[in-house]
Amino acid sequence: MYRSLKSLKNYKIIGADDEIGKLKDFLFEAETWKIRYLVAEPGSWLSNDEVQLATTAIDKPDWDTKTFHAALTRDLVRSAPNIDFEKPVSVEMERSLHTHYNWPLYYSHGGGIPSAARDPMATTEDIVATEPTTFPTGATYQLHSAMKTIGFAAKAREGDIGSIDDIIIDDELWQIRYLVVETAAWVSGKNILVWPEWADRVGWQDEAVFLDMYQEHVRNSPEYDPDAPVNREYEERLYDFHGKRRYWKDR
Repeated sequence: MYRSLKSLKNYKIIGADDEIGKLKDFLFEAETWKIRYLVAEPGSWLSNDEVQLATTAIDKPDWDTKTFHAALTRDLVRSAPNIDFEKPVSVEMERSLHTHYNWPLYYSHGGGIPSAARDPMATTEDIVATEPTTFPTGATYQLHSAMKTIGFAAKAREGDIGSIDDIIIDDELWQIRYLVVETAAWVSGKNILVWPEWADRVGWQDEAVFLDMYQEHVRNSPEYDPDAPVNREYEERLYDFHGKRRYWKDR
């Protein structure tokens, strides 16, 4: 099921003995656009401003009650290593977090990310099956905030076309599936969807997403209605228009 990231903000994350906090953000890999952690705002029961929970620790959400469930106690969360994911994170730091919670690791720094972890369609089981048993020391990398990506400028080959208004995620694969580009300042009242792989690059310092698209292509792209769910019929039209291979054909 596809979900709007903005619509998920403030969902409650319920632990084994009490509420852990409210959903604040997602952290994702720039290379694969895979979501690796949910970020919760715990409130007054914890001195830390944030709690990072691996997607492998989260059960399927209950959309009716707007809650996520995790088999974690407050004491376990309270004693977890405090990692600032806004800075480069070392293998050792992240491994200490996963060891504390007994979470599986999903990468092999130094030796490269396993092919399953690079695959946007890979399941958690696919990735864990490729997990190495040893890790080189000293390697670092950085995850990115999905919420901070909202608001980035969106640029076509010739220049500005709008801004990132929302992000659509696949809640089964924990995959960022589409960027919602608002073109209201350029094409009155129109939003479009862009698959992340259609971007040439993301300028994290520039706060901009550079798309491999012309402005005219954006102007005529199938319009996205935020009040309507993204269905396969719409996706077929979108991919046909852009002349792109459908990602679901690789399943």
